[in-house]
Amino acid sequence: MYVTLSFCATAFYKKRFTLAEEGRQIFYSIIVHLVIAQLQLHFCLTEALSGAAILPLLKVHQWHVIEIIKAIAILATIGYLPLLKASTCQIIVGFLGMTQFLRKPTYLKNLLSKIRIVCGPLFVIALIRTTIFEVKQPHYISVIHSFFPLFAGIVLRPDNTEVLQLIPFFRNVLSRDHRVWLHGFMMLVSIVIIIFNPNWETDARIFALVDAIMYLTLVALPRML
Repeated sequence: MYVTLSFCATAFYKKRFTLAEEGRQIFYSIIVHLVIAQLQLHFCLTEALSGAAILPLLKVHQWHVIEIIKAIAILATIGYLPLLKASTCQIIVGFLGMTQFLRKPTYLKNLLSKIRIVCGPLFVIALIRTTIFEVKQPHYISVIHSFFPLFAGIVLRPDNTEVLQLIPFFRNVLSRDHRVWLHGFMMLVSIVIIIFNPNWETDARIFALVDAIMYLTLVALPRML
């Protein structure tokens, strides 16, 4: 399932993602994986067969190098985070957040643009996974916390409105500026929850505090001026 999820997630986070093209490819890929999974083969063999089947479906041979790197990074995030200590997973979330908010000076922003492209989806995926599986807290808190990055990372993508078009209210009300602002606000809320949640490790909460300060000073404030 790891290979299928990572490459499907990469297809979804392509800048020019469309439901008619990549959405259809993702749907077929998941169906193919579910069929192969029913064979109840060894895990490694299932992953290999799934990969061999879905890569042509997703037209991976047409992807740019940065998209291949993103797929491998997402695969590592999904597959190897469970092998790490909970405290390490939480710190990784904080570090990934920093890659998204470091926007000044301009030359550094441009230098890190490729890293932001790769780490953006990783931040959302790692935050949701860590919140649900690596933080000892009541289930309802995990669900509420996960909602913010999930909605922001799927529906309110700043670079793509394809999923947003499925929701009439948001489609008719939100302009691009409103969408970008709401995306940033929901990600900020998910970070602030970490800061004030004693169930997260102290190091992770410090990272989250730095992330929040960076977002407010380097991203939100310049947009308001």
